[in-house]
Parts: sequence; structure tokens; C-alpha cells
Amino acid sequence: VLGSLDRTIEVWELNTGKLLNTLEGHTDSIESVAITSDNTKIVSGSQDNTIKVWDLSKLKLLKTLGDKSGRIECFAITPDNSKIVSGSQSQYQDNTIKIWNINSGKLLKSLKVTDLNADSLAITSDNSKIVSGHFVTIKVWDLNKGKLLKTIEGLSDNVTCLAITSDDTKIVAGSGTIRIWDLKADNQQANFNGHASTVASIAITSDNSKIVSGS
Repeated sequence: VLGSLDRTIEVWELNTGKLLNTLEGHTDSIESVAITSDNTKIVSGSQDNTIKVWDLSKLKLLKTLGDKSGRIECFAITPDNSKIVSGSQSQYQDNTIKIWNINSGKLLKSLKVTDLNADSLAITSDNSKIVSGHFVTIKVWDLNKGKLLKTIEGLSDNVTCLAITSDDTKIVAGSGTIRIWDLKADNQQANFNGHASTVASIAITSDNSKIVSGS
């Protein structure tokens, strides 16, 4: 599933390379797309200030989420596929993290992040915590209560991407380098250098033994 600057989403057959369909509906470029872990829905975030939820099998639009308060910077789907967590940025500095019901499209909570918009988001596998990246800080939130639990400071570069190990013990953050924090103890465990430019994306293997990064 590919999101494009031309405002469309393309769905391709992986084995044959055949284009199955092109989904239209966004009015500005698409920043990110994701598929729910049960393979039933596509979620897309756009600079048109909305998130759209699509039926993957029928390839039709189910819901449009968004209150037009700010551009969608990033989003994440909870592992149980029940909620979408989005980060937005507004020209009025109404920078928020919003929690949505993926089926009804209802806004459940809006977390105020003062003047620091969320550039990246990750959710623990037990669906209990949100980890968000804001310039040179990382914040950890209680997903159900919408409460800020802790702020991790001390980074020298902007946080551009985040991932959490499947056992929910470590945060991996990409910036100019790749840093690993213990989620409970709040201490940095490692700092990897190797890329010549900013780390744009990271992923962790399911056995938590390896990190894959793109720059």
C-alpha cells in the first residue's frame, strides 16, 4: 500500500506486482499509511488535516477522522486495532496528540503538548502507553487516562522516528544517531552511529535482537 504526493493511495498485489486499485479522497499529499495487524483496514494520514480509514478487502472509504485543527504529522495504530493515535501541528500552535476510535471515528481524548508538536509516535504492545517524539525530547503517556507519565530529555538532535521493543522494555529513537532507552529506568543504554544523515525510519525484529534503520 503506497501513499503519494499526488493525493492518492495505491494498493498493489505483492506477488504479481499488479496494481489492484487507486484510492482517492484526500485533498493534499499523503504523509503516511499503515495497515491494521488483522489486515482489514488501511489508515492514511494527510496534510489535508485528516486521517482516513479504508476497508482493505472492499477498497472503499469507511471513516474520515479530523477536526481540521492541524496538519497530521504522524499516527500509530494500537496493537489491538481499536484506536488510532495521531500527532498534529497547527499554525496557531494548537499542537496535540489525539486518540480516536478506529471503528466509530469518535475523538476519545486530546492531549495538549504546549508548543512542541509530535513528530513521531509509538505504542506499547499492551496498548497502555504512548511514546511521542518532540524535537529533542521524548514523552511517555498513559494511553487510557491521557496523562503524561514522564519526559526524557538530553538528546542533541531532533527525534525523527520511534519504535518500542515487543516486550515493552526499550525505546529506540532515531535522530542524527540511534539511541536506546530503558523504558522503566529512563537511562540511555546505547547510542549507535553509522548513518551520514538523519535517521528517517526504524524497525525492530520480532525477537528484539536487531534494529533496521533507514536514512
